[in-house]
Amino acid sequence: MTNEITEKDYGFDLNSAFLRRFSNDATSALHAFVSRVDEALPGAVVREERRAFGIFGKKELVGVKILINDTLYSVEIQNNRPTLKISRMSGGIVISNRTVAADVWFGQLKREVIINVADAKKTSDEINQFLMG
Repeated sequence: MTNEITEKDYGFDLNSAFLRRFSNDATSALHAFVSRVDEALPGAVVREERRAFGIFGKKELVGVKILINDTLYSVEIQNNRPTLKISRMSGGIVISNRTVAADVWFGQLKREVIINVADAKKTSDEINQFLMG
């Protein structure tokens, strides 16, 4: 048994409606995600915006980059479809770059944040212990 959804399963109209809804949801979800991550990881998030109609148009969010340690997580929305990439960096230079599925991208980002929180807590505890005596 597969998880593939085909036109035969749901019909063209239903599939088209889902794609229209998903394109709006993807942009809204990206806005919410960026706000949340920017608040949680100050200085690690870079929003990528462009103006819809030249210099006078409304700015729209087209992507986000999150740099944690030497890993750059990026999301770009092109043609209402998100592209998720994970890049390894060294000295500010990308040494590897791969496009991944959403579950891999979010899973690795979550693990990296958890590791950084544990390291920060350990460092904070050591500083407090040093200052206390």
